Amino acid sequence: MNGSTFSLSPGTFSTILGGDCPAPGVAVGASILYDGSPGGINGMFVVSVIGNPTNFGYSISNTTSSSHNVTVQTRCITPG
Repeated sequence: MNGSTFSLSPGTFSTILGGDCPAPGVAVGASILYDGSPGGINGMFVVSVIGNPTNFGYSISNTTSSSHNVTVQTRCITPG
């Protein structure tokens, strides 16, 4: 698992990509952590999903009244 963390300000949205899967791994999705925990936050929405063979990510909208850290971690599998 590898990923990146962004701070989303209130009323903004951002596209957050997880890390690249090292060859020969392929991306099979991604996990989202809000403020470091796997539970959702009321008012944080996934707007769209971005995926390709080595990377995965989400566009996430923050409709809450405070900033939140969002971490996206690409899940990789190795074929074979």
